[in-house]
Formats: sequence, C-alpha cells, structure tokens
Amino acid sequence: MLIRVAESHRGLYCGKIIGEYLEKLVDLSHPSERVQKMITYIMGAFTRVDITTTAAAVPPSDLDDEIFILCAIDGEAHYLVSEDKSLLELKDRYTQPIIGGSEEMAKVLVV
Repeated sequence: MLIRVAESHRGLYCGKIIGEYLEKLVDLSHPSERVQKMITYIMGAFTRVDITTTAAAVPPSDLDDEIFILCAIDGEAHYLVSEDKSLLELKDRYTQPIIGGSEEMAKVLVV
C-alpha cells in the first residue's frame, strides 16, 4: 500500500506519525535494516505536514491515534488508510478524509 500511495498519490506524515511507525516496527521485532528502509522511504516519498489543528472533531478511542486524523485534516487528505481499530471505528463519522482499511482502499486508490 505504501508503494502504491507513493507512486500514484500524495502520502502524508508528521513527526509523531514517524514515531508511531518506528515504535510499531521495533515492537514487532522487524530487523533494524528494514525499519531504517521503511522510515527513510516514508520520509523521502511522502509529504511532511505541520500539524496546526489541536483536536479532532471526533477523536478515536485510542487518543494516540488522533495524530493520524490531525495529519489527514491539516494535510487535506482525501483518504486515511489504516488497519487500526480505533481509526476504523470512525469511518462513518468523517467524510473528509474517507477512512478505510487497506484492502478496501486498494480498490479506490487504483490508478
């Protein structure tokens, strides 16, 4: 999914999101070389967003995930792709960005 977004769309990130990705990759015991490549790829291929919005209109149940909504809002994203339960629970609460899992969003993001 990351490659598809980077090749055909504008992916977004902010410092806190990079921190979340790094934490997950390390906690899931990915090899350090893979972690480095993934973080470098995201930062090189995606657009950095400065977060100015202080709170999501409808925050996720896991407040650590709010940064993904804020990045999508401040980056004017059309889609927020995630497998995170607390974000997917908000699918019906947001029209911009459209929130969905990678399998369903892969159909939408086809070039």
